Amino acid sequence: MKKLFFLSMCVVFPGAFLISCRNHDRVYDRSVFEEKDLLPGKSLAGVPTPVPELRKSSRIKIIPKYNLILTLDMGTGDYLAQAFSLDSCKYLRSFIKRGTGSGEQLSAESIHYRPGEKVIYVADEMKNIIFIYSPDSILRALTVRPTDSIKAWAEPLNRPVVLAGKSFADLRWNRSNTAPIADFRSVGVYNFFSPSGALINYGGRFPATSNAIDVNQLTEAFFGRPNLSDDNTRIVYAYYNTDIIDLCDLHGGLIKRVQGPDGFEPSVRTLKVGEGEEIVPRKDARFGYTGTPRMNNNTLLVLYNGTSQEKNEYHTSRLYQFDSSLVPKVFYRLSEPIFDFDVDWGRRRIYGLTHLKDKTIITFKF
Repeated sequence: MKKLFFLSMCVVFPGAFLISCRNHDRVYDRSVFEEKDLLPGKSLAGVPTPVPELRKSSRIKIIPKYNLILTLDMGTGDYLAQAFSLDSCKYLRSFIKRGTGSGEQLSAESIHYRPGEKVIYVADEMKNIIFIYSPDSILRALTVRPTDSIKAWAEPLNRPVVLAGKSFADLRWNRSNTAPIADFRSVGVYNFFSPSGALINYGGRFPATSNAIDVNQLTEAFFGRPNLSDDNTRIVYAYYNTDIIDLCDLHGGLIKRVQGPDGFEPSVRTLKVGEGEEIVPRKDARFGYTGTPRMNNNTLLVLYNGTSQEKNEYHTSRLYQFDSSLVPKVFYRLSEPIFDFDVDWGRRRIYGLTHLKDKTIITFKF
């Protein structure tokens, strides 16, 4: 897992503005819930499946139509992704060759599948390119190569999600040296790019907080993992450093924001590193929602952690279920802690990744 600290290459400017809501009791931009508001669901018994070929992985994506499990590698081999059969976890192949050459990737941070287009998107944040793969080639081709790619030209990629027609959104790097310091219009949660990779807009608004957050700290303080709903109509964003979840439209407009169950805020500080700065968690920082949020037409499943970031325990056994309006519904207790997962909604099965058991995928029936 990537540690939750971040390095930026800019210098803090004096007078950089702060975003805050000084009266913490008047939280006006969200609904609040506690764990008791979730119905106690049954404990989910995990079934560990040994997968001898599985390398240490960071993300998982399942594609039931193609009977595929895809995992992204953490950097331990010559290839950055692996494919397994969904029904038996049988190893099929490794793909995405690591390298600087044409059709090769230096990193693989996120993976998305669009069923309508029958394509897989894998982001390389080092090359600043989103590579496009065909599930048919993963199953049948002698050599798997990208069928296409999208280059981001104006901004470094940061957890992109591909929208319709190869346009895409990612998390905006908010910096006081890239826009007028007092211009709140320059601050946004998301960047929006055209299919050619040109930056065309930004949008979204950060949660109000009683902690003063410098503009240079915004992206790191409110870092997380965005994902598209399965019907490709909404962006769901689960924050790592606070217990907040956002549901937005495809332009970054906020549909609903919820906070819970513990009601804590991001806690970061800035360290000088040479001519740049490093944004790091304070000692009281906690993990919020971890892993990739998974949402179909009417259900959101997300992992909640809540522990101290000093312990760096990124596994969790707490799985929350919300409806499509982010109303909290069910709390599931997992028998086997995991850090990322995907869902076969038709069979109601969860496929989880763990580093606590070597070379293992854990499945849950819910």
